[in-house]
Amino acid sequence: MRPSLAEELGLAFRPAFARDRQLWLAAAVAPLSLAVVAWLVPNARGSMLISLPLVLSLVVWQPMMEELLFRGVLQGQLDRNRWAQRQYAGFTGANYATTLLFMLAHLVHHPPLWAAATFAPSLIFGYFRDRHRQIYPSMLLHAFYNGCLLAVASTR
Repeated sequence: MRPSLAEELGLAFRPAFARDRQLWLAAAVAPLSLAVVAWLVPNARGSMLISLPLVLSLVVWQPMMEELLFRGVLQGQLDRNRWAQRQYAGFTGANYATTLLFMLAHLVHHPPLWAAATFAPSLIFGYFRDRHRQIYPSMLLHAFYNGCLLAVASTR
């Protein structure tokens, strides 16, 4: 029996993901990993001025839309293929393909190093998409990572 469209897109909500210790560990790593990136990238700290539209965009709108498109539609559709279901180093082929496209999409508005820095978080978001068969854990992690990025980029 074929899964429903909501299931294919990862929109079937199951709140059990909130008890996932790996998810909480992934959230705990976000501030540390972004601090390292900020240390490696010149002029990262203090490069943004906080405003309500910026916060809403980075912490609400972008994570929702990007996760729906990349983890919901793209990764969900790729996952229908046998090659994409195979795991390599703990991540599915669908996750790797989605992550590559996610990183390339960030080249439109970001310098190459910042776009490349989305690779690891994207793999993590995709991992939880695969693990829980829904996009809500990925959306929450993405929003948290962006919030941490905003905090790092707005402090001097």
